[in-house]
Amino acid sequence: MAAVNFPSSLLIELACLVAAVLWTGKEKAWPWKGFVPFMLFICLVEGAGWIMSVLRIFNHWVYNIELPVEFFFTGAVLYSFLSAQRRVKGWWLAAAALFSIVFVAELLHNRFVAYTDMADELAAILFILASGVYFYFLLRSPDYVDLKTSPAFWIVAGIFLFYFGATAVTVFFDQLMSINLLQGIPLRYLIFTVLNAILYGCWAYGLRCRYLQQISFSR
Repeated sequence: MAAVNFPSSLLIELACLVAAVLWTGKEKAWPWKGFVPFMLFICLVEGAGWIMSVLRIFNHWVYNIELPVEFFFTGAVLYSFLSAQRRVKGWWLAAAALFSIVFVAELLHNRFVAYTDMADELAAILFILASGVYFYFLLRSPDYVDLKTSPAFWIVAGIFLFYFGATAVTVFFDQLMSINLLQGIPLRYLIFTVLNAILYGCWAYGLRCRYLQQISFSR
């Protein structure tokens, strides 16, 4: 029987879950209190998807469940940070409605048997735009912000880098698959592993910054 390799991306997600439990497990303020249940959900879904792939069971529907949860949580996090600087409720509602329409339409078109690629790509583009707006507002802010210790900055930086990289992978999908087929190098998988490490590494660091801030405020 061939050896089954445990996915490194799942290990990274589990590490971020542990970080979330340690540093925001007792949080009562949004969005910080949402990181533990979200990361637990991600780990369960990714674990189930991996087990199903090992057993060669159809698992696209698992990731179709994951995508809207990922979109609305990440979007709500970005909205929380952006709304502290500007009124963006209208833009957030429009983005949520657009994603929902595309997701449901694609799901029905695929008859629930394929992954909703278009909705995934749309979500990535919306997150990149929202992150860019956040950085723009941050640069224009008259208040001094120490980026090394800013929880929001690191959370948004992780989101921006991950989805920007994921979009680039989508653009060059055919080239990456050619490298995999011709040279046997799973470059796409390796890139996403690095992107996962960047996303959840930034999140873990941001959650620790939040934890240290809370300690200093309580003194």
